[in-house]
Amino acid sequence: MITAHRRGVRVALLAAALAVGMSLLAACEPVEEDLVQGTPESPQSGQGPPEDLAGMIALTDAAADEWVEGATVVEVVVPRDAETVVRVTYVAPDTDRMLVVEATDDGLVEQQPTFETLGFSELTATALDAVPDPEGVLDPAELPGAAEETLEACGVQEVDELLYTTGAPAAWDGAQWTSEPAWEITVLGASGDGAVLDGDGEPREDPCIVVEPVS
Repeated sequence: MITAHRRGVRVALLAAALAVGMSLLAACEPVEEDLVQGTPESPQSGQGPPEDLAGMIALTDAAADEWVEGATVVEVVVPRDAETVVRVTYVAPDTDRMLVVEATDDGLVEQQPTFETLGFSELTATALDAVPDPEGVLDPAELPGAAEETLEACGVQEVDELLYTTGAPAAWDGAQWTSEPAWEITVLGASGDGAVLDGDGEPREDPCIVVEPVS
């Protein structure tokens, strides 16, 4: 279990997003997992991994289209991991699961955790219309410079992970959004300190957080 401490109202959504990553490692429900070796969209193509957000998402788009054409990106995780380039989460209307695609040095790893396993509700097409496109969201390479003062104030000395989230699907209660979907960037430091920014890199109100694993 993971907890995130912050005075802002969206902290529960952040904690939910962090918990998804842990749930993928130990889900109780069956999870489909597939390793696609040397796909053209993977780092195996011979080109270096992209540094922009759109390019990172593009690594996983083909897998998403095979799952459900037109699936919606709701989360992007950029870990400081030598083997993993990016992990992208997709959802689609009227499905009972999400698609999580991880682009690694060996290819694409796909998982499909169910909403029931994670405690989320299925999304409708109308609900997904409210989820904004990630176009225009600050790229990972631009973050250190754009948010330097905020990161310093929050005690983030070494970036461990970037978490791009919309609040979906956690903020959908089955009938309405409890918080309007919007791209938010959480910068997590190696020590557990973090900072929460909006999609433009501007600090949210009370941006500093501390993420702690709870056994």
